[in-house]
Amino acid sequence: MRLDLYQVETALIAQEQSSLLDQARKSLLSGGALSLLEQNGVLHAIQVLVENAIGKVKQLLKASGKQVPLSAYDSFLGISELGIVKSTELTAWNAAIGLRNRICP
Repeated sequence: MRLDLYQVETALIAQEQSSLLDQARKSLLSGGALSLLEQNGVLHAIQVLVENAIGKVKQLLKASGKQVPLSAYDSFLGISELGIVKSTELTAWNAAIGLRNRICP
């Protein structure tokens, strides 16, 4: 798989899911409530975004000739060691991965 095409495609997916989350955020900020269907959509969008990021990280590790760990946490640690993700951002990524794990156990 070509990394450049993968990055473009996953960027489109991230943009679509982020747009859906922005819509939900605007609805909540304007005093609206989300239906159960919309709540599930928000959880799905978060899941897709985190899995999208994990996939990108694993592709970058592979392209860099590094071993690709099974664990998403270890994958982000590996990409941090390459200097692509700041070590100060690992806590936030670990929290996002943990949230994804709770959404889809």
